[in-house]
This record gives sequence, structure tokens and C-alpha cells, in this order.
Amino acid sequence: MQFFEKTEEEVLEIANPILDNLIEGSNEMDYEKISKHFSGKMLEETDEENLNKQWESNDILTSLSTRREYLGCLYRGRFVIVLWKQLSFKVQGDYLAKLVLGTENGEVKVFGATIT
Repeated sequence: MQFFEKTEEEVLEIANPILDNLIEGSNEMDYEKISKHFSGKMLEETDEENLNKQWESNDILTSLSTRREYLGCLYRGRFVIVLWKQLSFKVQGDYLAKLVLGTENGEVKVFGATIT
């Protein structure tokens, strides 16, 4: 079964630990941790210098709460976009966490990740 053919429950079993790792890595400003599941293209586009600039200029990225509310999955071609309502322990308000997941060399990888 292809990744994009999995049910929402199956996708979440994979996506939640990936997002947990991204949150932990972002809060710790740890490039190695945050980039662990990045696709090759994401690694090319999101280098350590780029992420350091984002961490320095955006408090939300270093204060992400592990509390979140699952909103849904969007199936788009060979990718699954997973959406959560995300909170911060430092910045008030609700944010949207979005992971674009797909497969690369037989492994599920992050092809996009945003907090808006």
C-alpha cells in the first residue's frame, strides 16, 4: 500500500511522532533533530543557517506546545497534508501546523512544514 492510500488513522500514527520531533527540535533550536525526517528537497531548501534566522526572528517557532488539535488530512497526489491547530506556551493565539508528507526511497519524509 502506498503512503497516500493510508487511512487518516494510519497517517496520524506516522505523522504525530514526526510532528513531535519537529516541535522538540524547533523549541531546542536543534537543526539535526528538526531535519531528521526532511526529504532531500527540504534539506536543500532549509539549511541550518536559514532555520537559525527563522528561530531568531519568530518566537512562535521556539515556543511550540505539544498540545494540539488534529484538524484533518488532505490527500493530494502522492502527498498527504496533515493539519493541526497548534498552540504556543509563549505567544498567544491559535496557529495552523501543516506537514506535507510523502515517500522518498521507501520512507515517509517531510516535504513541507509550516506554522502560520
